[in-house]
Parts: sequence; structure tokens; C-alpha cells
Amino acid sequence: MPSGPTGTPDTPGTPDNPPPPIHVNARVLSPPNVYTAYGIPLDNQGDDHHLLGGDDRPEVNADDFIWTFNLGPDRLQATVTGLIDGSNDFQPATIDLPATFPLSQCSDGVCAINLSDNASLSQAGQTTQYTGLSVLKPNFFAYDIVAATNLDSNNHPDRLLAFGGTGYTFAAPSGKIYSFALTPDILEAGAFGPFASSNSSPVASAFVGLNSYENSDHVSQGIGFVSPLVLLEKDNAGASDQSQVWLQTSFFVGKGDNQGSSFINVSLGNWNAQDGITGSRRGGSIVLGGEESSPQTFSFSGDIASLA
Repeated sequence: MPSGPTGTPDTPGTPDNPPPPIHVNARVLSPPNVYTAYGIPLDNQGDDHHLLGGDDRPEVNADDFIWTFNLGPDRLQATVTGLIDGSNDFQPATIDLPATFPLSQCSDGVCAINLSDNASLSQAGQTTQYTGLSVLKPNFFAYDIVAATNLDSNNHPDRLLAFGGTGYTFAAPSGKIYSFALTPDILEAGAFGPFASSNSSPVASAFVGLNSYENSDHVSQGIGFVSPLVLLEKDNAGASDQSQVWLQTSFFVGKGDNQGSSFINVSLGNWNAQDGITGSRRGGSIVLGGEESSPQTFSFSGDIASLA
């Protein structure tokens, strides 16, 4: 994780005598080949990279598994074998991820993973490099990465989400409010906020672990705000229903040359330990066109659910 002038951790040892690696478990998700939506099995065909885990076939585990990684002074590495991916020909895969970053790539524990960081997956004689985001917090780490090379290959997953650490222990529900900062979707670079796409955004957001639009680089184009995801516990005095209510909102109003553009999105729903996150989003946006193009109007409507 980042610390010091170059992001090098303060780890005992010297370059000639490095400390031994630490073994850490991580859960790894990749896009499923077959998934179920609204009770209908669907073939993913690698097109919808937003889906992670949740393959509909019980024998398939390559899309969602737990593996032990070696955490060295600056890399997180593992060789994964013996999984079933639906083709009956899963090849051993070596995952190699950076564990330290320059401070210039990080903000509030969220670090950009660039090609120069050499995040890679080697499988079937081919090495694919990945870019994306990492989240490095005390007792927690996560990597959300997407393939940046060998894009026409079938020998690698197009997207990976790996995370591990110590789970947070929630106390008994008592009406408390929790706030979660959301990271950008790496496949929708420039989207104004969560649960949105880049083509429906009136301005590129440039968020990396920041919630307030005033902290971005585009304040001159308008006024806006992206809230954290806020979860409210139900104070139900031990009743069996332990569902929690969550809400996340984003809005933007353009000014100057961007006057007339706008964006609003409201996402809300429930969470419980059995079903995960469920909910829906509603909203819309106006995106200005060029000098000879009419503004585009978008409406947001859809369900939200976690598959894994």
C-alpha cells in the first residue's frame, strides 16, 4: 500500500535479504459464461463484462473462487490450478498484481493501476496485462481490473475482481447509519457517478475515491455532487427481518459553455446477508452535442442486484 515518498511500505528487510512473503486469501470473480436473470439462463459470450461471478452451472467454479496468494514486499502473486470453467480445459493461470504504488497514483487509499504497473495474468502460454483500480485499506485490499492487451484472445478473463482481508463485524442493528465511498466503474471511464454510463454523462467525472464533485478537475463546467452509498439499519428490536435500506444519489447542473446540460440519478434498495444488494435506479440526463448537433436526452430506469 502507498506510504513514504514513493509508496514503498516500511517493511523489515533489505534488497539483498527481503522478508519472506505473507500468505493471504483472496476471493476472485470473473465474468460467467452462463448466468440467470429474471429466471432465464443466458449465455454471456464475454460481451457483458459488468457481470462478475454467478455462473448458472453448479460445477463451474472458475468464475468465483478463493485462493491463497503470496504477498511480498511489492507484489501479490499466485498460480491458480484445478478449477472448472465449463470448457473442461482450464489451464493453470499465474496472477501477478502490484502491491505498492507511487503516491501520485493514489487518493484516499484508491490507486490507479496503469500498464507500467505490470498487473498481469499468464495462461496457456500467453501473458495479458490489466489496468484498473486497487483499494488498499487497513486489513482490506481489492483489485478491479480489465484486460488491456491481447483483447482478441480467449485464453484469459476480460475482467477480474479480487479482494480479501478481515471482514467488518457489525454490531446488533440499532438504527445506525453507515457510509460507503464507491469507486468508478473501470469499464465506464468518465461516467459522472455510480450506476451510470459515460455516454449519458454531461461531463467526465475523474473520480478516484472522491465523493464531492468539487474535488474533481472540472468544476468550471458545472455544479454537482456524488454522494456515498448510505445504509440505514432497521432498529427492529431483534425481529427476524434484518434488511437494511440503502441510498445513493448523483446530480449535476452545467454552467458556462456547458449550460443546459444536467444529470440526476437516484439509486436505492435493500440489503441483507441472504440476498445481498437489491434495488433500482431512476433518473435522467441531458448531454450537449457539438455546434451542429442537438442535445441528447437520456432516461435512467432499471433494477440493481448483486450476483455474487
